[in-house]
Amino acid sequence: MKIESCSLLFVLICSLAISACNSTKSEKLAVLSERSVQDTSFTARQQIESKRKLEALYDEKLSVDTVFVLDSDSLAVHFEFFCPKETELTIPADYYELGGDFKAYDFVSRFQLSNENQVLNNELIEKSTFDSLLSEELRKYGILMSPSIKVSDDGSFVRIHYSITIPGTDIGTSTSIYFDHFGGRHIDQY
Repeated sequence: MKIESCSLLFVLICSLAISACNSTKSEKLAVLSERSVQDTSFTARQQIESKRKLEALYDEKLSVDTVFVLDSDSLAVHFEFFCPKETELTIPADYYELGGDFKAYDFVSRFQLSNENQVLNNELIEKSTFDSLLSEELRKYGILMSPSIKVSDDGSFVRIHYSITIPGTDIGTSTSIYFDHFGGRHIDQY
């Protein structure tokens, strides 16, 4: 009895394995297609969530005010990051699985660096500040996002780092703008 049960189980497993190997190409494509639909809906959910988070940022304002000491001089940094809602970008539907164009606004920053005697730098930082570092695609559809500010360990410069991305996609680049304590500035890919 035990041998017959084991033989029957072995035959059943072999039959299933053979039938799985003999499944038609169209059945395999159907399974792959079903996986693609599941992946697409996940991507669409991510894009919806990304749009929702972006829209919540439109009314937020990030402000940083700090002072740091460099030898006998103190430098004050004032920084604001906000969305002026002046120009709406229309990002083509080709970038999204959501269907339809994606409407977005760009962000800007205000930066001021001063010592006790004078303003060394007072600048409005926009995406166009980095045009020489951007692809045509990012110049048209990218937005300035995710600022971070760092003062160098020796206090010789302030770096503001940004991500410039097409909202809801993985298309983007990192950029930085550096301000030295003499009022000079330069931009760079980060």
